[in-house]
Amino acid sequence: MDKPRPLLVSMVLLTLFVVLLWARLPFINNVLMDEEGMFAYMAVDNGDGAKLTPENALLLGRLDGRTQLGFPSHPVIPYLVFVDGVRRINSPRDFTRLDLSEKSRIARRPFLAEFVMAMALVFFLAKWIVRGTHNRVLTIGLLLFACSMPLLVGGSIQPQLDGSWGVLLCATAAVLMLTAAQVTGLLSEILSLMAGFTSALGKNEWWLALIAAAGGAFAIRFLVRRDEPVKITSARTTVALMVGVLAGCAVSWWSDPANFVGGFAVMERFGTPSTGAWKHVFSMRWTWIWPVAALTTIASGIVAYARTGVLSGSLLRLTALLWGLTLFAGFFATSWSGDGFPRYFCPVAIVILSFLIDALRFLRLPTLAQVALTGLLLAGTVKNERVLRDSFRRGISISSLPGIDMSRVTTRYLDEYERFARNHEAAITDAAYGYYFPNADFAVQSMGVEEARKALERWKEANR
Repeated sequence: MDKPRPLLVSMVLLTLFVVLLWARLPFINNVLMDEEGMFAYMAVDNGDGAKLTPENALLLGRLDGRTQLGFPSHPVIPYLVFVDGVRRINSPRDFTRLDLSEKSRIARRPFLAEFVMAMALVFFLAKWIVRGTHNRVLTIGLLLFACSMPLLVGGSIQPQLDGSWGVLLCATAAVLMLTAAQVTGLLSEILSLMAGFTSALGKNEWWLALIAAAGGAFAIRFLVRRDEPVKITSARTTVALMVGVLAGCAVSWWSDPANFVGGFAVMERFGTPSTGAWKHVFSMRWTWIWPVAALTTIASGIVAYARTGVLSGSLLRLTALLWGLTLFAGFFATSWSGDGFPRYFCPVAIVILSFLIDALRFLRLPTLAQVALTGLLLAGTVKNERVLRDSFRRGISISSLPGIDMSRVTTRYLDEYERFARNHEAAITDAAYGYYFPNADFAVQSMGVEEARKALERWKEANR
C-alpha cells in the first residue's frame, strides 16, 4: 500500500489553491454587462448619492440626478450583506477618478472573495489526502478539473449571487453536513442544524431542494433497508437539518417578508418549462454545464459501484448527494436563459464536488477505475484551460452575455455617455452603464425597451 506523503501532498494542495485564484485574475477587469451593474452598485458606492437599502437595492435607472431603485424579489439576507457590509468597506474614496477597468475590478473582487472562501472550505474537506493512502491522485485531478471549469471561473467573478454567495452558502452547508456525517452525538446534530440554517440564507430554491433531498434520503434508506430499523441518530440529524432550514427561513422572512415571498414568484415565473425554448436554451447552456454533468455522472457511478457503503452510512452523506442532483435536475428542466450564462448551476457544481471529495475518502475504487477517471478529468482540465485562454485572447465575456466582444460593449458605453454629456440624452442600456457613470441618465434595458421608455416618462413626471 502506498505510504502517506503529507509534505508533498500539502504542497500540491497549496499549489492548486493558487492556481484556483490565478485562473480568475485575468478576467477580473472584464467590463461589466447587463445586470452585473445592479450587483456592482450594491457592492460599491459610486457616489451618485442614492440611499439604497437591502429591501430596495436594484439599480433600475436614473433621471435628473435621481437614482431609481427596485426590490430584489429574493430573500433579503445576501442583499443586506452587500449593501450594509461589503459596500462600506469596498468603496473607493473618489469613484469618478477611476477608469473603467478599475471600476470593474473593485466591483468584481468581493464576489471573487466569497468564491475563494467557499473553495477554501472544499479544500478543507479534502485535507484527508494529506495523510491518506488511496484516491489521492484522483482527488487532486478532481480539484484541478473543478478549479478550471469555465462556469465556475465566470461565476466567481460575476457580480451576481449564484456564483459567489450561492456557492459560499452551498459549500458551507455541504461541508457542515459531510463533517457531521463523520462525527456522532450532539456535535453531529449541531452541525446539521447549522447546515440547514445556512442553506436558507439565500434563494428559496436552494433550501427547498435540500428539504426534498433530506426527505428523499430518508425514504431511500427506509425502502432499501426496510428490514433494519432506522437509527435514532440518523433520524435526529435529519430533524436537526430540517429545523435549521426552518430557522433560516424564519430569519429571512422576518428580515423582509415581501421579498422572501417574492422569491417563490420568481421561481414560478422562470421555472415554467417550454419545450421549444428548452431545446434552444439547452444548446446555449451545454457548453458551460457539461463539466457539471460530468461531476454528477461520476457521483452517480460511484454510488452505483459502492451503493452499500453510501446507503448504510450516514443519511447526511446521501442527503448531500441528492441535494446536488435535485438542484441539477431542477435547473436543467427550466427553459429560462437569463443573460445566457447559466450561473445557477454554480452551486450544483460545488455541492457535487464536496460529495465526491468526501466519498473518495472512504471508498476504495479499483486501480483501473482510478486511472481512467483521472485521465478523463485531466483531459477535461485541458479542454477547460483552452476555453479560458481563448476567451482571454479574444477579449470576450465569460460571464454575462458570454461570447460578446467586450471592447464593443466598452465603446457603446462611452458613446452613450458622450451623447448624454452633449444632449442630455437618457440611454436605454445595461445597468452597468449606470454604475460606471454616476451622473448619467438611463433606464435598464433588462426590463424591456418599451417598459424602459415608459419608466423614463414616469420618472420625468414624478420629478416635476
